Amino acid sequence: MSQVDYPTLPGPEVRVSQYEVSFVPESSPARRHYTLRVVHKGFDRWAVTDGSLTLGSDGEFVYETGDDRMDLGWLEAHRFDLDTALDLAKRHAALMEVNGRTVHDVLALQAEEEN
Repeated sequence: MSQVDYPTLPGPEVRVSQYEVSFVPESSPARRHYTLRVVHKGFDRWAVTDGSLTLGSDGEFVYETGDDRMDLGWLEAHRFDLDTALDLAKRHAALMEVNGRTVHDVLALQAEEEN
């Protein structure tokens, strides 16, 4: 087919759809466990997740179900504008704990290993 046979397309839409927020350096194998994601959910609304759990405006992480996505009250409490979502992710990333080990513990252990 020649170029003439193709329909004229508008320019592609390019946008960021996810941010990672972590205090653990990218070089650390532990980073994946101590990283929150700010994920675009459409309509200029963003969710803060740890992969399987979604942060609510009450500061609690909960499992998100398909039914939740249809509940306007639930969505209002678990979807944020980008600035709010990034701020929440930064605050909660500092508080992450995995198997009893905090972000501070991981960073201290990494500093010891580097010395």
